[in-house]
Amino acid sequence: MTLNQEPISSYLKAKKILNFQFSSIQAEISHFEEIIIKELIPQAGPLGEIIKSILITGGKRIRPSLALILGNLSSAEQKLTKKHYELAQLTELIHTASLVHDDILDEAPSRRGKESIHIKWGTKISVIAGDFLFAQASVKLGKLENNEVVCIYADVLANLCTGELKQAQYRFDVANLNWDNYLEKSFHKTASLFSAATKSAGLLNNQSPEIINELYNFGKNLGLAFQIIDDLLDFTSAEKDLGKPILGDLKQGILTAPVLFALENTSGNIKLDLINLIQNRFPDVINDLQKAKVIIEGSGAFEKTFDLAKSYIQQANDNLKNLPDNQYKQELFSLGNFILARII
Repeated sequence: MTLNQEPISSYLKAKKILNFQFSSIQAEISHFEEIIIKELIPQAGPLGEIIKSILITGGKRIRPSLALILGNLSSAEQKLTKKHYELAQLTELIHTASLVHDDILDEAPSRRGKESIHIKWGTKISVIAGDFLFAQASVKLGKLENNEVVCIYADVLANLCTGELKQAQYRFDVANLNWDNYLEKSFHKTASLFSAATKSAGLLNNQSPEIINELYNFGKNLGLAFQIIDDLLDFTSAEKDLGKPILGDLKQGILTAPVLFALENTSGNIKLDLINLIQNRFPDVINDLQKAKVIIEGSGAFEKTFDLAKSYIQQANDNLKNLPDNQYKQELFSLGNFILARII
């Protein structure tokens, strides 16, 4: 199966699915964006222009949307409170701040098809901008006046740091590449924030421990699927759709699910060739990266990676079985479809 030869851009098809799935909370998302921009820009002072630029090009808003959809779905009255909006805002602020810092660490030239913040304004200012967003998220976290949610998001911040350290530690390290390390890193960097938003929405609605556990697992499984597809897109997407250079992770020695599957499913000289390319850090960058991609694709790793993501989406959908059957639940199913539609 060839995953990147669709006559219509996968990005455009996925965008249509995304627009549809969030239809029930369009008003809430608009209100969320008005609040976050209205409150943050005046407080940003000299950083105002940068913060406005970051927030306006805020991407798909998946994480705050999860907080708002689950806030509705897990509420007996299906009604959001001010605290649900605070939860959505702090979730988006943490995510956005982490992207700013990630781009600095990765020396990424672009994000969402535009110049990275550190390229446009410089590294020092960008670090401060990221810190400002983290600080504002902490302020909003305090306003929730919920110790359990505070602890959850404190863990998220620790996880983001741990994930980055693990990623740096295992760059180009084929010897220590295994599924446990990969999935742990994927949870820390991505799924922990997904699960924090979904679990916390239930906590704000005083749901039972059983339902809260299902909401946590829903976010975790969804987040892992999202990261796995993201890792696959690094190999299969076009740069104009991905919004950043393709094969960027592989070039930096960040070894993800497609590489794991390729090493499992190749042998002999082909496997040794792939290992040597990685361990030698792709000295002839353009040609060596393409050689590695050909080996990985030929091993069937792309299909296996997609199937792995699909299995996590199925688990996430199962986590919703005890929640009410309504439009919000259907949109969460659609979110799983969107995640997979980014590649098919």
